[in-house]
Formats: sequence, structure tokens, C-alpha cells
Amino acid sequence: MKERRKKLLMLFMCTTLVGTTIIPTAVFADNIEAAGDEDDELDLDDEEDDLDEDDEGDFDEGDEDGLDEDDEDDLDEDDEDDFDDDEDAEEDIDEGDGFSGEDTGSESAGGLVKFNTSWYYAEPDEQIRLDYTADSDVTLEWSVSDEDIASISSAGVVSISDQAESETIEVTLTADGYDSATAYIFVSSPELESKSGSVKKGKSKTVSVYGLNADKADVTCKSSNTSVATAVYDKDDEEITITGKATGKSVITLTVNDKSTVTYNVTVTADKAVSVTKKLTVKKGKTKRIVVKNATGKIKYKSANKKIASVSGKGVVKGKKTGKTQIIVTANGKSYTCKVTVKK
Repeated sequence: MKERRKKLLMLFMCTTLVGTTIIPTAVFADNIEAAGDEDDELDLDDEEDDLDEDDEGDFDEGDEDGLDEDDEDDLDEDDEDDFDDDEDAEEDIDEGDGFSGEDTGSESAGGLVKFNTSWYYAEPDEQIRLDYTADSDVTLEWSVSDEDIASISSAGVVSISDQAESETIEVTLTADGYDSATAYIFVSSPELESKSGSVKKGKSKTVSVYGLNADKADVTCKSSNTSVATAVYDKDDEEITITGKATGKSVITLTVNDKSTVTYNVTVTADKAVSVTKKLTVKKGKTKRIVVKNATGKIKYKSANKKIASVSGKGVVKGKKTGKTQIIVTANGKSYTCKVTVKK
């Protein structure tokens, strides 16, 4: 290799000294290229070695580590946080659509109009003025979801028909024909299955409620005399459970959305005491019946001495021989005694 370089150098010097000898460019280039092939190959080998050792090492240790630990961590922490935020937003939408939580109003997408209050409660034959704001330079248009039971004025006053029952009316306010907001009016017309009734002391009864807008009805139930009767409203079953506490009377008042009220007059009674014939005289071979009053359910009879007197399942006593015995009567969970005398 060194010898070859020397020859090329000498050839170049000779050309320079003589001045008249011209070395063709192709020949000179070929010689230079031939001379550099081996060096280039050596340099290439060295560079490949450098790439294998340094660059690959840099990629394995630096780039891969950076991707696995840093970039993936960033993806897990940052992007997943974004996903969590999206889920929270969906939950907020679900809560709003279900009309639960606080009423924060309803604003149009373009912000031209807004209902400051978007949930309203009403009863049939009532007027409701809607609370809204709008830009001063817009044209407003009102509409209701069911014109058969409601109408609305240009000032945002909704008139509910006396024919409305359990209804949800949707009111839309549109600005300049495209930007709109929505409010809802929940109409309830409560009725009870009956206006009065009675319940035994210590017992309970239910009274069904009709005409409620169950999705958005705020119902309270009170007794005018809780020492006589208590009342609890069950939203799921839409009924009042009344429990008798003591004999007397009470008025149960059901209030819906702090507007409509219906009442139920309840009388609490006590079970009358069971009365049983206390004494019975019967002749030998004859029969008489024990009288039991105010008993509920099955009544049981048993003779203390069947040789003197027997008794049937209906309380008929038959004298067997002269003497005295007792008939035990069981009614309403209690036992009573009838004294029996058998004569000739």
C-alpha cells in the first residue's frame, strides 16, 4: 500500500516538473480510487464496528430505555388521566340528563340565551314564569313540547291546562333561529285511592297515590296526630303506609313539590275484647253451647274432665254425669275459662 502511494506521488511530481506531460483525468482518478479502495474498506470496517458497538449500544440503552420507561410512563399517566377526565364528563352528562343534583340552569351552545333555572314544578291550571336571560340584539322564539296541555307567551309565561295530569313539558327558547336552550316543567296532579278509612291499633294499611310525576316529584307526608297514627310515603311503590298507634283520629297530608296537597282522614280503632260464656249449667244427657264474641281466627275448646262434660269443636257442651268441670276456650291467642255444672 505504501509503495503504491509513493509511485502515485512520484508520478504527480513528475507531471508537475515536466509541465508538458498531461495525465489523463480518468487515469489519475482510477489510480487514486484504486489506491483508496483498501483504505476505504478499512475505514468502512472501522465505521461499521463503531456503529455496532457505539450506535447500537446507544439505541439499546438510550432510545429503548427512553421509550419504555419515560414515554410509556407519560402515556400511562398523562393519557390515562385524560381518559379519566372523559369518564367524569360522561358521568356529569348522565347526572344532568337524570335531573339529579343541583339545578345550575341551561345555556345555549352559542351563549345567546340561558335559562337561569331549568327545572320547574307545576300543577294543572297554573301559570309559571320562566327565569331566563338573552342578548339584547337577538330575536327570540318560544316553543313547548305539547301545545295541547301548555302554551307560552313572548314573555316566557307558561300556562298549564287544567287537563294536564302527570306530565313533563319541555320548553325551548331559540335565539336568531339557531341557538337554543331548554327548560323542563314537571306537572303533578296527585290523587289518593280513597279519602278516608280506618286501621286497627298496632296494624298498618297502605293507600295508593296516583297522578304523580314520579321522576321528579318531591313528596312529603305528615300526620296531624302522630300519637294516633304515623304515615310514611314510599316513592318506589307510590303509596302511603299508615300505622295505628292509639285509638282516635288523624289527618294525613300528602304534599307534592310544595304545591299540591291531598288529605286522608284515618280513624284508629282497637280490637274489641273477646267475651266467653263464664258459667254454664246443663242437664245430664243434654247440650248447651258456649258463646264466644269478638274472636278472630280459629277458636279451640277443651274439657278439663270429659267424664263429666264433653265439648265439640264448635263449643257445644254435653253433660255426661253430675258434677262440675271447666271448658278451656282459646281465642285470639288467649285462654278463657267456662265453668260447667252438670245436673240430673
